[in-house]
Parts: sequence; structure tokens; C-alpha cells
Amino acid sequence: MYIPIISPYATLLSAAGLVIVLAFFKFRNRRTLPYPPGPPGEFLIGHLRVIPFEDSPTAYLNWGREYKSDVLYFNTLRQPIIVLNSVKACVDLLDRRGANYADRPRFVLLELLGWGMTLTWLRWSPKMQQHRKMLQSPFTKSKVSQYQSLQMKETHRLVKGMMKSPLEWELELRRFAIAVVANVGYGVDINTVDHQWVDLSDAAGYATSHAGAPGGTIVDRFPPVRYLPDWLPGLRALKYAHDNKSAIVNMHEIPYQGALREMEEGVTNPSFIHNLLEKYRSNEKEGLPNDFTLADIKGSAAAIIIAGSDTTMTTLVVFILMMMCNPEVQKKAQVEIDAVIGSDRLPEFEDIDGLTYLNYIRLEVLRIAPLSPLGIPHRNLKDDEYKGMLIPKGSIIYQNVFAMHRDPDVYSNPYDFNPDRYIPKSEGGLGEAFPVGNFGFGRRYVLFKIYCFT
Repeated sequence: MYIPIISPYATLLSAAGLVIVLAFFKFRNRRTLPYPPGPPGEFLIGHLRVIPFEDSPTAYLNWGREYKSDVLYFNTLRQPIIVLNSVKACVDLLDRRGANYADRPRFVLLELLGWGMTLTWLRWSPKMQQHRKMLQSPFTKSKVSQYQSLQMKETHRLVKGMMKSPLEWELELRRFAIAVVANVGYGVDINTVDHQWVDLSDAAGYATSHAGAPGGTIVDRFPPVRYLPDWLPGLRALKYAHDNKSAIVNMHEIPYQGALREMEEGVTNPSFIHNLLEKYRSNEKEGLPNDFTLADIKGSAAAIIIAGSDTTMTTLVVFILMMMCNPEVQKKAQVEIDAVIGSDRLPEFEDIDGLTYLNYIRLEVLRIAPLSPLGIPHRNLKDDEYKGMLIPKGSIIYQNVFAMHRDPDVYSNPYDFNPDRYIPKSEGGLGEAFPVGNFGFGRRYVLFKIYCFT
């Protein structure tokens, strides 16, 4: 019986043809759904030159209105980008379908800046879940109350410092912003405005917050750019990373090395990092496996500092600015404080429930100046359908918190600072929705939210 001999080349060509055919049908089936609307892109590079690197939240807001859609589609160098302009879209996708949207894109620029094992930027993986578990334990709702005495002590220091040196109010705010998280994270007492950690935190916060939208720079969208000389035209982001890396490295290394020295000297200093280092060394001595590495400890402790200090400072500065620009709001708050607390003592945590209008001011500060206008982007693990539109696998998904907080269907005169908007309708107010989104959505929400508001 004759058996034909099939050459390896024919086999290879047949296999390649089969792959192409299967890919064609897969792509054709996938593209039976349209992408969400968006502005036209350019050949090959897509929307690379269409999306502005400056004030992109406003551009996305305007495009959403132009295309009458709360979901927008872009692509840069074949990388799909989805922008969600409404709370509903974020809840529908990131909350209700959280398992598919729990990943992060790769943040190449932040890697170049020096951010490594940090929960905020980690991809969805066992390592990310491990970091979340490490950080979740001290910040559960049942445990954060233990930090209230520390918060009160630092608040009193802040008030005294501002009264003593009113022209140095900003320095006092900087000290306060780092003091609480430094004590919780490392057991360090930041008692003066010229403490080394104040400058460390300030430099790291500036380096991170001025690096552009996470995942949105040319380095993120085209990673091979990282190997080019940073003096080339268009590589401002790369040069920025090289120039500011030392700030992030110092924020990791200096506090961490200080904690190691204290451990070597036998200094007992209860804190997040000391507890983990003690557990790590105890396991080593007993021959037990450790679930985490020293790099994990260093990164998770640094996450506490950067997540708490920069956001606290920004929020307090916006609060002071809004009080200066809206004296009638400040007067209403003072009337409430006088009625609930009086003039013979300072506020305590027990007074919070009675300071309703002050809480409305806090909410309005977060609405008028969101901490991260585009949020920290998510990445979906597989194709998804939403309102008859395709959300392609591997999309970078931004939550346009800026647009959500300026939705005229939700907020009347959304560009005005007006805490009265939250007064319930039953009390004669507008009863507008409390702003959401500052602390993220879905399975990547910020763990420190409970700590911030407790």
C-alpha cells in the first residue's frame, strides 16, 4: 500500500493556514459587535496623537457628550482603551463583573520610576492577592479605631503648629500628612516640619502624581521606547522617570533600612513593618516557610506612606482653598460646630455623627477635586459585551471620576462648590447623590478608605 510522504514544509504551511483561518473566524465572530463610540483615529497609530496628555479627563468628558455615550473607545498602537464616564458604567462593569476587570495593565513608566512590589500597581496574580491580604489585616473596619488616638494627637499638633506659625501652614500640613501614616506604617514619630521623612514623602508624592495618567504615557503605550535615549523628541515622560527615580527609591529604602536597623538593635516599635519583619525572622529561626519576601514587606509598607500622605495633603489644601473662596460655607460649618461642640473643647471622634454639614463639605471637596481624575486603570481578562458594544480583552479601562462628578444629570451647577446639594429632600434640600469613585471600583478599591473615614 502506497503511503504518501508529506514534507515538513507542507505540514508547516498547513498548520499556519489553519491558524490563520481559525484566527480569521475568531476575529470575525468577535467583531460582530461594534466598539463603543469615539473620535476617528489615524492609520496604524490609532488615537496616539488624538488623546491629549494634558487635561485628558476634560477631553473624555467632552467626547462623551459629543457622542452621547458614557463608554468611549480608543486605541493607541493597537492597544484598546476604554473610558467610563459614568458611575453606572463603572458599577455595571467593574463592580458587578469584577472578576473580569480585576487586572491592571503594565505600568512601564512607574516601573522606571522605581515602583515595584506595591499593591496599587500589581497585576492580578497570587502576588497581588498576597499584598492585599498583608495590607488588609491592619485596616479592617474593626481595627482602624485603634488609630484614633494617634490621629487626634497629630491633629492637635497640626492646629497648635498653624496657630504658632500661621505663615508656615503649608509646612504644618505636610508634616501632618506624613505623620499619621509614618507612625502606623513604621512606628516613626514625625514631630517637626523639617523631619527627613517630610521631604522624602513630598518628593515621592510629587514624582508619582506628576508622572501623568497611569498607563497613559508614550512609554506605557509603546514599552520599547524605554531603551531609547531620553533626550530624543517626544520622550519627555522617559526623561521624567529617569530624573525622578531617586525620590521613589529613597521612599522605599530609607524607611526600610531604618526599620531593619531598629530590629538589629532590639528596638521594640510596634508598627506594620516591624510586625511583618518580626514574623519573617521568627519563621526563619523556626525553619518555617514565609509567605512573603523582604521585598514584599518593603513594597507594602511604602504603599501605606504614598497612599496616605499625598492624598491627605491634597485634600486638606483643597479644603482650605474652598473655605477661603466660599466664606458663607465656612460660616455654616462654624455654626454647626458651635452648636454640637461648643467653644470650650476640641472636636472628638464621638462628635462625627452630629456634624452633618461638615460631612457634606468633606464630600464636596472630594467631588470638586477628585484625588485621581481618571482613577487607576483596570484591565479586563476576556472579551465582554456591554449595551451591545464590545469591550475587547486586554483593554486599559479608565474611570473618569472627573466626568462623573460633573454630570449635570446628577449634580446641579456641577462646577460650583456647594455642600448644600447633599441636604436630603425631606429637609428641603436637593438630595443629590454622594460622590463616588475617589477610592476606586470593584476588586481594586482602595483598602485605606475605611481608615480615612473612621
